[in-house]
Amino acid sequence: MNIKQDSMKKILMMTIPLFVISFFLTKVDFNLIWRYFNWANQVTAVIALLMSTRYLYLKNKNYLVTLLPATFMLYACVVYILSEPIGFRMGLQTATYLVGLVATVAIMALYWTTGVKQKVALSPESELLNDHLPIGTFSSIDAVPAAVVAE
Repeated sequence: MNIKQDSMKKILMMTIPLFVISFFLTKVDFNLIWRYFNWANQVTAVIALLMSTRYLYLKNKNYLVTLLPATFMLYACVVYILSEPIGFRMGLQTATYLVGLVATVAIMALYWTTGVKQKVALSPESELLNDHLPIGTFSSIDAVPAAVVAE
């Protein structure tokens, strides 16, 4: 937040809201908070796998090692949030699995099409594709200095 905490007023402006939120969280069933945390943790893992997949795809490496687990985990996360009481309360029925499958396919299709567009738009000299070079070698995200290209 970039707020200097050099006075008591500023310190209290930062800490009082945290204490108030923390107090109300103690009044909520911890089991409920823990379920949301678990779901958010799995979604974070899906995002990390999808980022790794995109990187491997752009580098022309074997991206299936991260794409397949990401797709499976995404489906599991979607079905979980659809079926559980902390989500959409659909229960574990055929419709839940089908909606989860459709949502997963739609998300992955969007993810894939944006990846293809990104790969086409990237120049071969892009910093993203030349990460083997030292940090700070490039003057911008998509440009390589002439001295680096000559080497």
